[in-house]
Amino acid sequence: MLHAIGLDHLLWIPGDEYLRNEGISDRAIDEFVSAITRNFYAQNPSEIHAFACLVALVGGGTVGSVYTVEGGTIQFCQRLLERSNATVKTDTEIRSIEADGSTVSVATDTEDFEFDVLCIAAPLESADISIGRSLRGVDLPEDIDFVRLESQFVVGECSPEYFGSPDAPPGSVVTTADSTEPFYDLHRQPTDGDTGPYVFALASREPSVPVTETDIFYDVTEVQTIPWDAYPEFTPRSDTAPFRLHPNVYYINAMEPVISAMETQVIASRNVWNLMKETD
Repeated sequence: MLHAIGLDHLLWIPGDEYLRNEGISDRAIDEFVSAITRNFYAQNPSEIHAFACLVALVGGGTVGSVYTVEGGTIQFCQRLLERSNATVKTDTEIRSIEADGSTVSVATDTEDFEFDVLCIAAPLESADISIGRSLRGVDLPEDIDFVRLESQFVVGECSPEYFGSPDAPPGSVVTTADSTEPFYDLHRQPTDGDTGPYVFALASREPSVPVTETDIFYDVTEVQTIPWDAYPEFTPRSDTAPFRLHPNVYYINAMEPVISAMETQVIASRNVWNLMKETD
């Protein structure tokens, strides 16, 4: 898809090298760009391809008002599924996929299904799904590594002195590539009142340093730590997984190793829809 719009060359080159070639100074890359890519993807500009670097910069340059959705953004997916009138199977584990002629067979832990067309929206690299013989000869996605993060949510008071600010705790802190801080970024979460205690969120590579062992916070009343596979490692690459794995099997998640965001997954979904329409 990037080849079709003339952007595939951005996957071949590290982000910092591309920016230097475009006349961006090392200081701007080290102090500004790295803070944004670490905040968005927990990776430095030298570690990711130029396309991911530029997408992060677009998000980092957001101006105007930013809103949250009461009840969480998961409602977008829930409402879309409701309006589609689709049959949704939850708590169902997919065991295997096999394409046979004009149909696709899907075996789950409860029952088997047959479909005319199958769209895979999960990362096959970590989905633990057995791929049938008919699909083994196609260009299946290569294994990719994910950035393993630990998100710590802290209820307490942030020390202004720790960050050299005697008056008020910072609302957001980002770090650069040479930072020795025990986190990539720190953000104060929105609350109903203007006074503490506040809720702070920190992102660190696993295993993280417990915040109770640092001088960043005091009067801590609660800490929750959530480990998760946050983003693919956006290392420069010369090729990507195809959107069509088989005449009847499509791979929406082909986009994620290129860039990981809700907006780009919507674009990937529309691209798969366009490919399906072409074969009608």
